[in-house]
Amino acid sequence: MIEIKDITFSYGDKPIFNAFSLAIGASICITGPSGCGKSTLLRLIAGLETPQGGAITGVPEKVSFLFQEDRLLPWATARENVAAVLPRMKRGSAMSWLAAVELTEQADSLPGALSGGQQRRVALARALAYGGGLLILDEPFKGLDPALTRRIASLIHTVQIPIIATLHQPDEIALLGFDVINLA
Repeated sequence: MIEIKDITFSYGDKPIFNAFSLAIGASICITGPSGCGKSTLLRLIAGLETPQGGAITGVPEKVSFLFQEDRLLPWATARENVAAVLPRMKRGSAMSWLAAVELTEQADSLPGALSGGQQRRVALARALAYGGGLLILDEPFKGLDPALTRRIASLIHTVQIPIIATLHQPDEIALLGFDVINLA
């Protein structure tokens, strides 16, 4: 279980969290209006930001993170972007991850030749391939049409580790079916 206990965090003089506590025992969706701290909370959980007060415990050592920005290597193909997070002996499995997100035909395309939704799916394939003890998804369905969103949500349901996802749309939250934490 991940325990967030009385954390305080601000960007300069802008407070984001003040004595915020939360226990996460299963997969959850975090929602709330833009700017309320959803992405910041994910970064704090992953250890990419440090709270100014309080503590976060119980986070697995290896965390896979799908950032709100796709963060693809622009000089690497879709296959190479996924393979980059795999141990050398398992890099051949990059194609199976691309197949899972329906991108086998784009395996040799550079990110600049892909649509925004395709880039998002490459980033998701990479996060899934990385593995670990926790999967963090910041707006995982960004740029996807409703039918593709449903198929990707089904793929996410196959993951056997806890997931923390941020979402805005009620229909997307319902697709994942996780407990919901509203930061509003």
